[in-house]
Amino acid sequence: MSDAQLIHYSKGQIRKGSKSFALASLFFSEKEKAGSWLLYSWCRHCDDQIDQAQSVEEAQQRLLKLREQTLLAYANIQVMDTPEFEGLRLLFQATKMPVQYPMDLLRGMQMDVEGYIGKSEDELLDYCYCVAGVVGLMMCHVMDVSDDAALVHAVDLGQAMQLTNISRDIDEDLKLGRVYIPREWLARDGLTPEDLHAPWTRPLWPRYTKQLMQMAEDKYDSGRQGLSYLSFRAAWAVSIAAGVYRAIGMKVLDRGSRAWDRRCYTTALEKSWIVTQETFFVCVRLLPRLIRRWRPVTIRTIFNAASAAAVKRRSER
Repeated sequence: MSDAQLIHYSKGQIRKGSKSFALASLFFSEKEKAGSWLLYSWCRHCDDQIDQAQSVEEAQQRLLKLREQTLLAYANIQVMDTPEFEGLRLLFQATKMPVQYPMDLLRGMQMDVEGYIGKSEDELLDYCYCVAGVVGLMMCHVMDVSDDAALVHAVDLGQAMQLTNISRDIDEDLKLGRVYIPREWLARDGLTPEDLHAPWTRPLWPRYTKQLMQMAEDKYDSGRQGLSYLSFRAAWAVSIAAGVYRAIGMKVLDRGSRAWDRRCYTTALEKSWIVTQETFFVCVRLLPRLIRRWRPVTIRTIFNAASAAAVKRRSER
């Protein structure tokens, strides 16, 4: 498979797996588009490998293989067998991305394999770092971000998106044996993680999603502050992704206990409005930076240039 075919394949994967990310990626530069598609394809592949395992033992074996393949892709000594890992190899080669980032993501998947049930908000944020915040760090390499100060904002935005995912997917995660609501929160209501399976606890779920989204709001705010470190195209794409995800969280809150009757998502019309809003937001936020970079030409400069041109014309006669 050629590089062009690999990028085309990865584009198909993001279109199939996430309409929100697929939309946002269109606003990147060509180089950033390709990198984001390759990265998404690898993340999606790893996630599917774990979710489709029929037992904990099989999931552990698959996770071990994913780690081995990741290290092999980083070593860059051979073409990889699957398009997802070949894409990761190209990303390592093109961006000098540290191998610790994808290994941290696999550490988050290990938590899921072990049946993650977090105790505290700190443990929840650590999980969100592993499965989403670290993706923000990998995207920094795709976007050629060189300022270390930007990294904390990238992590925060990834965590905000994962907190939104958790709010939306409480019911689906329970069916997989995963409880991301901190046990400390449940204990205040006299509940255990097992109690969440009981129908009578569903009216309490909106309280937990409100707390999750309050945490997410702080992270979204931090993520938006990080847009100033990005190019205009990159900031545009990231802002749209954040806007779409935040809108999903707002829908979960608005629906209350009915939020899990059907999956919350944004419609095409809603996405169009979000694109308009985020475009305006990015233009306003980055305008001062653009103005600072632009300097009007002084009268003296114009005069000197005109004089030089006149001298040149006379010498050519």
